Amino acid sequence: MTSTDMHAHQIATLAEEWMPQLMDRPWDLVRFTNRSLITSDSPVSSIPPLDYDAGRWAGAPFAVAKEVLYPISRKLGLMMRDKIQISGFDRQQGAQLGVFDQIRPGTVRLEQYFNRSTAKTATRCLYHHPSDAGFVPPEVPDPTSPKY
Repeated sequence: MTSTDMHAHQIATLAEEWMPQLMDRPWDLVRFTNRSLITSDSPVSSIPPLDYDAGRWAGAPFAVAKEVLYPISRKLGLMMRDKIQISGFDRQQGAQLGVFDQIRPGTVRLEQYFNRSTAKTATRCLYHHPSDAGFVPPEVPDPTSPKY
């Protein structure tokens, strides 16, 4: 299979497994006005829980992640919060219906959190708008010039 075929196959086979792990979480849309988000070749970041255990993490990052972050665009990020924060009998149904979802303003702290997480999970490349070079985390090693 080509890498494109393999990617399409992974999406088709893993979507059924991963969707319940993502749908049972409260979702926050984070809107940025003065800050910008970067993206990468692997833009979805699974944030390890505080009680990180490599054995639990392997193969199930969405199931045990504290949060899942996805930079939708330069000015909009999706934060899927920890489902453990919601308690009660109707937690799963409420989460799936969007009862706990919210829209939040983007802050410097949230921009840095998204961008550092995106940079950390990148496998090869980071992408950003030419005007947004200042939002690339300083700890990114050996940044290269744009490839067109």
